Amino acid sequence: MAGERGGSSARVSRRTAALVRGSAAVITLGATTVGLPLMLYRLGGSPIPARLPSLQVMTFVLLHRDNGSLFLGAVRDISWLAWAAFTIAVLAEAQAALRRRPAPRLHLAGLQGAAAKLVAVASVSFTTPVGATLAAAPVVAAAVLQAHAQPAVAESAAPPVSLDAQVTLAAGHEVGSQRIVVVRPGDCLWTIAEHYLGSGERYPELVRLNLGHDMGNGQVFSDPSLIMPGWRLSLPDLPDTTARAGGRRGPGSHQEPHHHGHPSRSTHFRTPHGGADARSGSGAGSGSGAGAGTGAGQGAGSDSAGQGAGSDAGGGIGREPQASGAGAGGSQAQAGEHEEVQQAVLFTLGMIAGAALVCLERLRHRQRQNRRPGRRIALPADADGRRIEQKLRAAAPPASPASLRDALCDLSAGVAESGDPLPPIVGIHLTADTIEMLLSAPAAGPPPPPFSIAPGRQGMCWTARLGGAPPDWATAPPVPGEAGDLLPGLFTAGVTEAGGYLLLDLEATRVTSCDGPGELTDRLLVTAATELAASRWSGWYELILVGCDELDTLGRAERCRDLDEALDMLETRVRTVDRRLGDDRQADVRMRRLEDPEDEDWGLTLLVSRLQPTPQQMSRLLDLAEGPGGIAALVAGDTQADDGKLAPAVFSLETDGAGGMLATITLAYLGPQHQLTVRPQTLTVSEYEALAGLFATAAGTSDVSPDAPPYEDFGGPPWMRFAAAPVMPDIDEDRSRPVNWPEPGLDRDLPDLDELAAGQARRSPSVNVLGQFEVVGSAEPLQPKQAELVLALALHTPVGLSNSALCTLLGADADHPRPADSVRQLITRTRRRLGQAADGREHIIHLGSGIYVLHDDVRLDWADFSALAGRGRADRSAADLRAALELVRGQPFDECYHWWIDIALIETMRAEIVDTAGLLAQLELAAGDPHAAGRAARIGLSAENTAEPLWRTLMRAEHAAGNQAGVTDAWTACLDAITEIAPGGEPHPDTERLFRDLSGGPKLALRT
Repeated sequence: MAGERGGSSARVSRRTAALVRGSAAVITLGATTVGLPLMLYRLGGSPIPARLPSLQVMTFVLLHRDNGSLFLGAVRDISWLAWAAFTIAVLAEAQAALRRRPAPRLHLAGLQGAAAKLVAVASVSFTTPVGATLAAAPVVAAAVLQAHAQPAVAESAAPPVSLDAQVTLAAGHEVGSQRIVVVRPGDCLWTIAEHYLGSGERYPELVRLNLGHDMGNGQVFSDPSLIMPGWRLSLPDLPDTTARAGGRRGPGSHQEPHHHGHPSRSTHFRTPHGGADARSGSGAGSGSGAGAGTGAGQGAGSDSAGQGAGSDAGGGIGREPQASGAGAGGSQAQAGEHEEVQQAVLFTLGMIAGAALVCLERLRHRQRQNRRPGRRIALPADADGRRIEQKLRAAAPPASPASLRDALCDLSAGVAESGDPLPPIVGIHLTADTIEMLLSAPAAGPPPPPFSIAPGRQGMCWTARLGGAPPDWATAPPVPGEAGDLLPGLFTAGVTEAGGYLLLDLEATRVTSCDGPGELTDRLLVTAATELAASRWSGWYELILVGCDELDTLGRAERCRDLDEALDMLETRVRTVDRRLGDDRQADVRMRRLEDPEDEDWGLTLLVSRLQPTPQQMSRLLDLAEGPGGIAALVAGDTQADDGKLAPAVFSLETDGAGGMLATITLAYLGPQHQLTVRPQTLTVSEYEALAGLFATAAGTSDVSPDAPPYEDFGGPPWMRFAAAPVMPDIDEDRSRPVNWPEPGLDRDLPDLDELAAGQARRSPSVNVLGQFEVVGSAEPLQPKQAELVLALALHTPVGLSNSALCTLLGADADHPRPADSVRQLITRTRRRLGQAADGREHIIHLGSGIYVLHDDVRLDWADFSALAGRGRADRSAADLRAALELVRGQPFDECYHWWIDIALIETMRAEIVDTAGLLAQLELAAGDPHAAGRAARIGLSAENTAEPLWRTLMRAEHAAGNQAGVTDAWTACLDAITEIAPGGEPHPDTERLFRDLSGGPKLALRT
């Protein structure tokens, strides 16, 4: 961006205010650190006693009535101790500010926070331009560009320097650059020095610079031969901003976990040694590269991966259990790379994923309301629609929406109650367990709980921990933006190098333009529009879309034909606000919103336009955005207005050479020399169109036959047919099935209760998906990835899965498969934990040519349910229907978020359970047993608590039992279940009509 933005008078005013604040901070520091000890010395004397009291004197003083001298002495000594602690905190923060490094964390009962605030205000006011700390924050993948002092000439911006090579600016002059490198699996100090300093023999410089420094999690750099992945090592200062010898490493630049030696004078690095190993309990990889586990496992069958030392460790999001073993060094390196790729994939589309899935769930509830027994809701039959939903489910956001929402609500409430001016928050850095508020300048007041000032960040970052995540967080969007909230206009700018999201507040930037190649700009804008339109909080701000007609199906935004129409709507909005504010030109719409969240006039109006404005339109937009707030826009192109003005914020987009996108963000109030660099995770235009088609299909209310696409593949075993998992054609058909398994396509022998009980008695493994996913009956508990392997094989019984299919299914998503060696080792370990079947065979059988199936002893509760329910419906047998429902423990695949589980299978299970429960309830009512009918309905509701046909059945059962209070309770519970997802919180007309008929009066008031 060229040209100086903002008036000189405003800069002078801000600078004067900063100097006043800085002077007050310096005076306070001086009075506390120098004046307080002088006063204490004058009033109470020296804190060091002239002589130590004897034991007799201490006993006498403690056992006799105090004349006041003991109390005064205690006050004096405590005051001296508090002064000493505060002075130590001030010195720690001051040296950190001077050296531009994070301050050490001191446990001084909160005194460090106060010291950090005072030092930050003083240092920012007298030494550092506003925003330098924001731009150089070590947790944000921000780039701070070094600017030469040329008062009259605006230089073009230099390429941004990422987190690995940051440049920090001082006021009015250059300083050397400080670079940070993040240790990755397989690194050692020699390879880091070779890559970044040009010679591995310069590793002692790294040792001198980092020795004794805290690396986080209680670890301290104390041994040059022992480093851990994730450690942040400082690199020596450079005389200029040019990266040395190779510069920054790409995401895939991993080292082998075992080094065979380097041409070094050091004995340690010249001989074989281990690299950084995340799996080693001591923090360093052993020379053999083996994992931390013990024991050995030998695979059975021709697919054996050899001996595997150790056991699976970890699990959950971002860090899967990885197999390790001797002789598998190459696969270990691949596994380490897979872990990092998966962690990155979890962030891909993460912020939009939850919002889109919740929006889909709302639309599909309406579909289920209109589904008839024996039918299915309509789903996309095309591969693109199914793939985009799988991608969204794989990208579940890595933060708890409940705890994040609570933190932001606490922030809004605290700011409103404090009476202080609004903090200048420009964005949020969000990781899995931490939220950081990024400020453009230190706030006037302290942060409200649970936030605190981040030490060493000069008062320009508030931080809080996120915790208490509910188990169903993966289907909810993590970013709130409700009326009354301080930050309703949060927008996902992209992923940071540190591994998190950078969220920018569009209301703070007012007008943001997207500059770059048309394809990249369009991708960013359609993703932003989808995120804002699909968000569950979008009803609390007014959204105007231009050029996004495909999202009209959601009904959550105003759609305009062109920018002129959108600007007319903004102008009407501005006139309304001006009329309400009257002559109060110092008013802030955001403060009014905090004080009166119910008043819609104080809400935020957001404009997203895929069309680039003309100079006249840009001039009009900038004029409308100026003022007390409440207007924000994200538009295509960096158009210069008629009067020469530019948008206050610009996304400069470019490709990264690997199919991704880089965005350099310039914020006017930080100056053109300060820029942020992130990686936007966007939908492609084809994915956007597929997602819009997904919404359009879900918006329809017509049901379909169970034989219609895509349901035709989910009516019987195999319950899934993964495209990459065909049975190889050259395999003998007799060997392509487990022992005693029926021919594919034939009905399996129908189980009965005695057979199921016998299976449980002999503790054969059972895969249960009709409720919380679990694998029971194994010899040893399974790790998460091992359980996923068993689930994939169970759902593909009897045809099995190929090794290549397992690599894909067990990967982060379809584009990031798991390494083949890792899968084979995972199979070996899973076999050992499952134990042997009754006939002495493995529970995971290798048929040859890389095809795996489960032994027929392994049962799948859905297969048993399907067989029993099918026979019960055909024979109208209440006993079989009861036996089927006994297998239902809750929602299908509860707390199971594997991306490859097809939504058509889940919807089939939902429909079958609801229909089975409804039929059994009808049979029980016809037999005169309303209590049994109510029990059947409740079991079905445990699997689908928004199934209104079952709520109606439950009301009929309670009415037949003479329990009028039960009818009312069922009606109330129905409203509670659907209030968040039903349109307007309204039940189906049939549900309302039935309650009115059964209760003999008007309907119960709907809950708000």
